[in-house]
Amino acid sequence: DDQFRSPTLAEDLADACILSFQKQKYGVYNASGKDIMSIYETVERIAKHYNYSTKNLHRISTSTLNQTATRPLKTGFILDKAIKELGYNPHSFEECLTIIDKQLKNN
Repeated sequence: DDQFRSPTLAEDLADACILSFQKQKYGVYNASGKDIMSIYETVERIAKHYNYSTKNLHRISTSTLNQTATRPLKTGFILDKAIKELGYNPHSFEECLTIIDKQLKNN
């Protein structure tokens, strides 16, 4: 439970691209989801969204995974510039899950 990520909806990334084009902004802008959470919390929030029990979820640390590639424990972006200059407004994690639900039901 020591790795943190920022899950990102593809539509939010597309919005950042469209906003930069519309506003004629050039340069480097960070775009990602707004919530940074542990992988455990991500799974826990997905389970709660779909009304699944979380009793079988167990926290583990990176050291127990025996991963061959080293990963940073925390990955995420500072979105301040994109929010201020582009008007970027990514969805919350729960909003993303609701959007994905609707997409799956329509396909």
